[in-house]
Amino acid sequence: FEKAPETSGSFFDKIVILETKKRFLGTQVINPENLLKLEQAFILSAQEDIPFSIDYLEIKDESFSEIKIITQEGFYISYNINNDFKQMLRVISELKKETLKDNFIRLEYIDCKYYPSKVYYRLKQ
Repeated sequence: FEKAPETSGSFFDKIVILETKKRFLGTQVINPENLLKLEQAFILSAQEDIPFSIDYLEIKDESFSEIKIITQEGFYISYNINNDFKQMLRVISELKKETLKDNFIRLEYIDCKYYPSKVYYRLKQ
């Protein structure tokens, strides 16, 4: 036997689905197109210049109308899977650099569900 490589963290990205619909063994939970988009979110957010790291994703319903990104930094981001995640990351980076600056650590949430027309945020008290 060979020695297993040493790692830290998880090999798997965590996705939590918050719906009460009954599922049966072999039932598709996430369609391949949406799964690819979720995988892309994990990959893109792992880049060095991104101001947050994803802890896990919460999905409220099958329509994927709202996905909540729970960050390791202690805030969450709400967004729609149909939005351009890469562009949304640019907006969040600019929000940190130009608007929030040192207050970025006080974030409670960023709401990007209405992106690109509007992005909302709230700071912790």
